[in-house]
Amino acid sequence: MHSIRTKITLLTIVAILVSVLSVGGVSTLSIKSEGYRSTNQEMTLICQNLEKTVDEYLDSISQSVDVISRYASEELGKAEMVDGGLLSLAQADHQLDHSSFTPKQVAQIDQCLEAHTYKIEDLFHSVARHTNGVVAYYYRFNTELSDDVKGFFYTKVGNAAFVSQPLTDLSAYDRDDVEHVGWFYLPQDRGRASWLPSYYNANIDVTMTSYVCPLYKSGIFMGIIGMDISYDTLVRSVKEARVYSTGYACLLEEDGTVVYHPKLEYGTNISAVFSDSAYALLSQLKATESKELLSFRVGGVDKMVAFTTLSNGMKLLVSAPVREITANWTQLIFYQTVASVLILLFFASIMAVTLGHITEPLRRLTEASRRISDGDYDVVLDYEGDDELGILTGSFRHLVSHLRIYIKDLNSRAYRDALTGVKNKGAFDIYQRKLNDQLSLAEPGSVVEFAILMLDCNGLKDINDRCGHDKGDAYLRTACHHICNTYAHSPVFRLGGDEFAVLLQSEDYLRREELLTQFQERATVHNLDAEQPWERIDIAVGMAVCLNTDTSVESVLRRADEAMYENKRRSKTRRRAGESVSAE
Repeated sequence: MHSIRTKITLLTIVAILVSVLSVGGVSTLSIKSEGYRSTNQEMTLICQNLEKTVDEYLDSISQSVDVISRYASEELGKAEMVDGGLLSLAQADHQLDHSSFTPKQVAQIDQCLEAHTYKIEDLFHSVARHTNGVVAYYYRFNTELSDDVKGFFYTKVGNAAFVSQPLTDLSAYDRDDVEHVGWFYLPQDRGRASWLPSYYNANIDVTMTSYVCPLYKSGIFMGIIGMDISYDTLVRSVKEARVYSTGYACLLEEDGTVVYHPKLEYGTNISAVFSDSAYALLSQLKATESKELLSFRVGGVDKMVAFTTLSNGMKLLVSAPVREITANWTQLIFYQTVASVLILLFFASIMAVTLGHITEPLRRLTEASRRISDGDYDVVLDYEGDDELGILTGSFRHLVSHLRIYIKDLNSRAYRDALTGVKNKGAFDIYQRKLNDQLSLAEPGSVVEFAILMLDCNGLKDINDRCGHDKGDAYLRTACHHICNTYAHSPVFRLGGDEFAVLLQSEDYLRREELLTQFQERATVHNLDAEQPWERIDIAVGMAVCLNTDTSVESVLRRADEAMYENKRRSKTRRRAGESVSAE
């Protein structure tokens, strides 16, 4: 059977546990949800900030080229390279037929292009010097315009300043040779200003990307204007990006070709490295930017990626391991779990202590009721609280007090002689059992010091017969009063009828002979003034002392009883002898 305290404690702990788990579960889900949301925002923000930095740089290049292209177009519009203009010399499909030019027209075109080139060259040189990361700039004319005036090409690769370089012989390469002439034919084929995919320029031995603008006038392709920026300048900001502890940013072409990656070489395709997870990643990279973080696994490490598309068409990726991304809120969940456990233990401890104080009066009441049921009414109930338990304890205390008085009264009635007020035969039996226990526990040969005095009131029957029972009762009360006065410190018992007993212990045991003498002397003095038979004291007495050979009270009682009857017999003999003398 479990106590109320145990039941309440268990119920309370379960309630606290359910509450803590419920709140903790909801909090954990909220933290995870908010953690993913915050992570998504943080990764996206890193990606967007990096995109802004790179795009600002790319835009500065494209704007410079666009400005120069517009200026060049305006200048070409002002120039009259031949009589009637170039448009009159073009065929219906806007293609120039250089073979149809007269020598004079060729000279005019060359002179006009040469003057135009000087203007653009000065402007370009001024812009390029103030544009960070530019490794080359150029202006190449359509080869059909002139055989002698082809444009210009400046680079500072290997130099402190821009230096004019020989122009590439376009006729020496196929149109598909991207490394040598892709910078010229790709924008011509596209027909619009655009960024070229990053490539290795074999002409100057540099990996770069270029922004090139094709120049048209009256539908005629006049040439291209472009700037090259080096690989290092492009990826500098990407390299410096800090994404958590071990995360990184990288640049990819849309087909997955690596432009920059901290662990992969330029030109590597991630599909060859990341296997299946790369295909899923590449399929999503076709979008302009990620709305949610993408997940993939590399080398047994789960990672998450945010990406966006730069103004030059490249994909900017920001990647970090999931364990680092989730570290903060995972730690927060851990701390919350620890806090929940500590809160649970704290409140469980507080509740256990509180319930201990609350249920302690109940425990005492339970213990008191058990003791009372065993016959022990000397219980102490000292709880004085002003709550329900205090009221219950007070009521129980009053109940025990009344019960104690009632039991005492019952004991008094049960173990007291109604006529004389001394202890009765039942009380003598209790004393006898206690003395027998002492004798059974005593060491062999030792003595338990006590003596029993047996007393018998002589002549009770004659008084009852001649004077009435009320006089007989008076006679017994007078005799009992005399016994109690002499043996005031020892228990006196009325064993029945006219028979009494006194148990002598301690001081009365040591003075037993002296007290017996006093008893007899006081009886003699009392009888001198007694006029009626029931006023006299005529008691036969026998006393026996416990010996070391006695193993029970019965043997001592038997000897005292024999001594009392012997005293009674002698008294009768003396009384008869006295009556015979009186008759003579």
